[in-house]
Amino acid sequence: HGGGQACGARSDVRARACAKGCCVHAFAWTPRGSVAARDTMGFEMNVSVLASALLAAAWVKGDALGAEGGKAPDPRGCAPLPPWAWQLLMRLSDFKQVLPGVLTAFGAASVLGLLSTAVTLGIPWAEEASDEDSWLGAGASELGLERRWALLLALAFWRAEKMESLLQRTQRACMHAKVVGLGPGIRNGLADPIGWLWPAFWGISRRLALVVVSSFGCSSFLLVVFPAVVFDEFSWWAVAEAQNWWLRRGNTLSPVVDISCQVLDQLHFVPVITRVFFLAVWEYPEVDALLTVCALMWTGHNCHTIYNAFVNELPASARKLFSRSVDE
Repeated sequence: HGGGQACGARSDVRARACAKGCCVHAFAWTPRGSVAARDTMGFEMNVSVLASALLAAAWVKGDALGAEGGKAPDPRGCAPLPPWAWQLLMRLSDFKQVLPGVLTAFGAASVLGLLSTAVTLGIPWAEEASDEDSWLGAGASELGLERRWALLLALAFWRAEKMESLLQRTQRACMHAKVVGLGPGIRNGLADPIGWLWPAFWGISRRLALVVVSSFGCSSFLLVVFPAVVFDEFSWWAVAEAQNWWLRRGNTLSPVVDISCQVLDQLHFVPVITRVFFLAVWEYPEVDALLTVCALMWTGHNCHTIYNAFVNELPASARKLFSRSVDE
């Protein structure tokens, strides 16, 4: 029984939580045995998931109507919403990387605790040894109505962006199948499943995995991973906006600064990789096998992303910098 020590460690964590008179439910610490609290938070989480689905569908529809960037959509396809409502929804989509981070900071017990969770690797046995409260605080009494709904909204906006990506990838797969045709598509899939079926299957399933984790495994996801995820996406947005602002002023971005920004993007992505991995191998195995598989799929995509960045993108940028310096 090689996993006995790890299982015992996880049991010790749950024992300490129960000693504080708390248990994890829905997305935060709730009093043990509080049926009313569990029912209320379950309803609130359902509202959050439904809001994510509606936002994702609206953003995809808004793109189809030509309302991206806050532009006025085509009035002929606006039903059942008026044009100004589509403009407002699409304006919200411009801040998909910002709103979750801002709302999460509002819902945190401490901004410093939130940042500490966002930039550390989330090694379970190291966090257990510290015996510190989570970034949400020690108990349900610290999580008032305003903070709880701020976290629900943060989750709703973050999940909506993932659902939007899932819908768009599904649309692309369906359009490709429609262009190719049913018969030729089946023949090509049987002849070359890796080339024809795998890209669409993996693209859809890995996006679906994020939705599953953030909806059905939400308590552990929020406590362990969510701060790192929103910090990573907010940092990516901030660096990209700073670069665009600098270029709009007529300035040029030096290759050294460009490479430094790329490295910075990967550095604040590392905690996401490790925390999602530990979510898969430490938190979820005793909860649900599907959640474990989904978290591992997310980890696999994250590892592929950072591998591609360090093996392909960064060396290519470095070669351009070197060739430019030689030419000069």
